[in-house]
Amino acid sequence: MKRGVVSNEDRTVNGAAVTRDGLLGSQGLWFAVWGSMAVVAAIIALEPRSVLSGRAGSLLSVALAVGAIVQFTTPLTFLTRKERSLTAIVCALFCVGQVEQRWTTSHSQVDFSAYYVAGGLASEKPTGQLYFQAEFPDGRIKVFPSGELNGWLGVEYRGVSASTAFLYPPLFAVFMKPFARMSFSSAYAVWTEITVICGIASLWLSLGFAERKSNLTMMIPLVVGLFSYYPFYQELQLGQTGAVILLTWALGIWLFFRHSTWRSAFFFALATMIKITPILAIPLMAFYRKWRWLIAYCCWILVLLGFSVWQVGWAAHVQFAKRLLPSISCGVPVAGNTSIISYVQELFLRYVPLLGSLPENLPPLACSISKIVAVLVYVTCIARFYLGRRELDLIRLLVLTMLISLLISPISWWHHYTIALLPFIYLWNEKRESGRELLLSISVLIIGTNIAGFAIILLDHGWFQLVAAGIVPCLTVALVYFGASGKSVERGGLESA
Repeated sequence: MKRGVVSNEDRTVNGAAVTRDGLLGSQGLWFAVWGSMAVVAAIIALEPRSVLSGRAGSLLSVALAVGAIVQFTTPLTFLTRKERSLTAIVCALFCVGQVEQRWTTSHSQVDFSAYYVAGGLASEKPTGQLYFQAEFPDGRIKVFPSGELNGWLGVEYRGVSASTAFLYPPLFAVFMKPFARMSFSSAYAVWTEITVICGIASLWLSLGFAERKSNLTMMIPLVVGLFSYYPFYQELQLGQTGAVILLTWALGIWLFFRHSTWRSAFFFALATMIKITPILAIPLMAFYRKWRWLIAYCCWILVLLGFSVWQVGWAAHVQFAKRLLPSISCGVPVAGNTSIISYVQELFLRYVPLLGSLPENLPPLACSISKIVAVLVYVTCIARFYLGRRELDLIRLLVLTMLISLLISPISWWHHYTIALLPFIYLWNEKRESGRELLLSISVLIIGTNIAGFAIILLDHGWFQLVAAGIVPCLTVALVYFGASGKSVERGGLESA
């Protein structure tokens, strides 16, 4: 070592080597800061009334955020430009998430109560009636009737009343039967653990779709982002299913591009039987002539359907297909529903209704035209995918279809955007042009913080609400449109099957 010059790893601090990037740019300090942020974000999201929710916890969150920001000012040679920009977005989500989550002091468990009761009814012999529908005069289902949020269905299991309607296929009630054997609090705790595991596993698979293998350096910031991401946080609050659906989609895509046709088809079929919208990806398989996969998918659908009928009977499936699906096909024009169907109906209404003040009737043609718009959006996207199939690989189109499913589903609550995490991570690793990078960054920040949703609630003027309500659908359309342009990036181990 020359006088006044420190070579690459010649100087130590407390016995630890310091590289030429300095202490602030060391990988060890990086793991310490972001690992601590991950722990804080997880505790606040899972335990809103923990010791970290007080003033001391707030100061700790501020200190960690400042530490992460300071690190951005130093060269970090172990991170690429994309990784640095991604961690900046995650840091912003962490800062906003810490503020938003401290406004909520408890988990409502509204949706999980419906799953728990449905699992209990499915366990009965004979099977209890799974679907209890209160409807508006025009036939739309009352998801949250005004002033009747507690036990409005008039059915309960083990003293637990469903606080909202059960809207999932009968097979999902079958999967909830083991939970119904537990106490409600224990079942909710186990469900929360499963949600967290599915979310983290999905992040790991999402990194596997990137140009490089998964690694701990980026996995830790992504965990911070997961617990700071508003849709996932709301999912934990309500006990929702987004992380489970995300994992089944991710496994289906991941296994397909590793030539595991039957296992891939199984997870796609499972996702379809939990939430119908994954079926939107099936035409893509026909475009690329994946006939063996399509045969496997149909076989698994029949197997799962047969298992579901064996468990809860044929009548529940008939009721779901003939009564429930038509009832929810018009959606719910309300703040919190981000689908294009809801937005078109809100344009007819000229304002955005809030929960508890839903209109008894929709304007003439509002339901029909909103459905037509959704169909046109889907057909346009599929046609664009078909025309670009020679330049775009199937993995990108399957990922983009996840965004389309959120866009045209009759009901896409804020927490449903949990499944957008895979498209966000995938597109981030493929982005090349600065314009698309900016679009993706804005989309992640607006959806991840739910700024548009809070604006709808806070704004009083109808037209301002309509502008805010249109932000997320428009961003989703833009992401799909620009995501389906340009050539795909080569990804070594992810060849087409």
